[in-house]
Amino acid sequence: MDFLSVVPDLALSEDAGKQHTFCADVFDKRPPFEEMQRFASWSDEIQEQMQLSMQRRACPVKWVGLFVDQKGMLALFQFVNPVILAHAKTSAEVIMHALPKDQQRAVYLGLRPLDELDQKRINAWKTTAALRPESDSESESEEPCDEAPRPVAELLAREPPAKRRRCQDLALSMQPQQDLALVGTDHTATWAYLARLYATVHVLSAGNQPSHLGYIRCHREARRVMLLVEAVKTEYERASLRSVVKTAVLLAKNGALPTYEGARCRRTEFLRRCLAARNVITPGPQTAVTEAVLQQFMAIIGGQEETKGCQHNACKGMKTRWIVCQPGLSRCSRCNMPKSYGRSWKSVRDFVGLRPLA
Repeated sequence: MDFLSVVPDLALSEDAGKQHTFCADVFDKRPPFEEMQRFASWSDEIQEQMQLSMQRRACPVKWVGLFVDQKGMLALFQFVNPVILAHAKTSAEVIMHALPKDQQRAVYLGLRPLDELDQKRINAWKTTAALRPESDSESESEEPCDEAPRPVAELLAREPPAKRRRCQDLALSMQPQQDLALVGTDHTATWAYLARLYATVHVLSAGNQPSHLGYIRCHREARRVMLLVEAVKTEYERASLRSVVKTAVLLAKNGALPTYEGARCRRTEFLRRCLAARNVITPGPQTAVTEAVLQQFMAIIGGQEETKGCQHNACKGMKTRWIVCQPGLSRCSRCNMPKSYGRSWKSVRDFVGLRPLA
């Protein structure tokens, strides 16, 4: 067991059928570093048993690795030939027989092809080199330092802004009961403290690690929703349903989510996915989405931003006050035109659904 030295390379696989690379969550949440150090006592034994299982000529598994990051422990499997999920589960169950029963069950039930959400998680892994604080000329000197110990937050405040922003949550997450903040003024102690909290730990691996791991687009709806949630949290501090829809449109254009073009059911499914992501980001009772709001979101999906104000020629460019006549129907206080005019219809023929004459 050791800290991760190199983040694995990943490449997008366009094949949506059989896959080479699979993964599973062994457990959630990163345990304290003192608890992870106990893994070393049994990781060597488990690694030897895995290697014995993989030495069989009929073993389809080429490489397996266990890693601990901020979200918990992730198991990665690389197969010699592409396999379906059912065959991958059978092979993983044999390879992971040395793990405790609960972890074996978690791997078997949670095994999935490595997808884009996992790719973003792996790319976020931190090595010890990436967490090393930038040292100044004074700290690089070999002369002994007689200064009194200072808190880690104070040491990090002396770092450049980029490093300070990256480690800002460290100072906020320090707990009084485990006050490791008092360390020496040298950057080595700060570096060790950061590594214990944030560096990815390579627990064990067996077999020949491939040059790169292949991943696919998220094809499970729950994974698509979580991919959208992660993207929204990255872009916005306080996310609204409008920001969720805009982010989903960008992901769909990049191919990360299914397209909303084509049949109307695709747009309905697209909006339903946005609502599910909104409920994950802001749990609790939500305000009902009216038909007018859905029309605005349809306009965003169609590449048209919402037009503000009344669209009647007599009111264009002027501030509009809307009067709610009944649920789903608002009229301009100046010209009495419905709010939907100029948005979902522009003439009587559009309103009643008639086609123009030839």
